[in-house]
Amino acid sequence: MEAQSLQLRTLALSHSRTRFLRVRPPRHPFALDTPTFSFKALAALASRASIGSARDIAIVAFTTARMAEEVRPGGLGLEERQARAAAARKWITTISLPEPTRKAFLDLISATEQDGLTTAGALRRVIEVTGPQLDPGGRSELERLAREVEAQTVART
Repeated sequence: MEAQSLQLRTLALSHSRTRFLRVRPPRHPFALDTPTFSFKALAALASRASIGSARDIAIVAFTTARMAEEVRPGGLGLEERQARAAAARKWITTISLPEPTRKAFLDLISATEQDGLTTAGALRRVIEVTGPQLDPGGRSELERLAREVEAQTVART
């Protein structure tokens, strides 16, 4: 009789555990949202690439992608983008890059001072030139950015 009673209690406990789902506690009303980080794959590539051209290309791709992201609506104004572009042009001259790659990045930097369509075209040129040096995740992030910049520019006009 006791064994049967013990089995029934065990069955009741196991049944009650499956009936109640885990519920996330509510967020505090003043809690901050978790920040999102753009271009995770490019940052990861820059961190794991060996010192030299591959790392330099990944770092410049990450930096210029962040600049291109600001062309979208809600991004930086024209004056801020022009100031960033001027500083980036000086910075990129200190980095050892192959000439076609340097030109593609300089064109992208200049495009960030213009509109989204120009920036999207320059991004696609960067993808074309740096494709062998970037991993699939980095290329995917740049392609996504080019599509978004182009789509938001077309939608604005």
